[in-house]
Amino acid sequence: MKKAELIVAGLFILLSLIIMQQCYVIGIGWVEQQGPAAGMVPFWIAVLMLVSSIYILWMGVRQDSEKEGNFFVNVEGRNEVVRIAATTLLFTVIFVYLGCYFAMLVFSPIFVKWLGKHSWKATIAFTVIITVAIYFGMEVGLKIPLPRSPMYMHGQFFI
Repeated sequence: MKKAELIVAGLFILLSLIIMQQCYVIGIGWVEQQGPAAGMVPFWIAVLMLVSSIYILWMGVRQDSEKEGNFFVNVEGRNEVVRIAATTLLFTVIFVYLGCYFAMLVFSPIFVKWLGKHSWKATIAFTVIITVAIYFGMEVGLKIPLPRSPMYMHGQFFI
């Protein structure tokens, strides 16, 4: 498992660098009267992917493969993968039909409480903070409108 993890981390590092270079070519700055250039958001996502991949590679090199068990072989690992996949599928369906903000309000508590097993206080705080941060970061700061629910278009929802 360690060898595969290191190979995948290396491939993600390479992919991140390619994406960053291509985004730089199309523009990563701010365009007056328009907002961010086409490559700005993908560039910074690629930077995060690069940092994460370097960390995974670094931890994989430092890790003793003898001490680690195979995560996906046991029932706990399989169930965790199924739970994350089901939650992500639910988010995707809600996102498509009800828009970004409503999906965040539904998905965040499920993810934080069910998968993260955090307290209700932390779950509610995270849900509110992440939804507000995405709204102000994307809609207000970067002036990038995110998909909204069809009900919003008819004046039935504010999100």
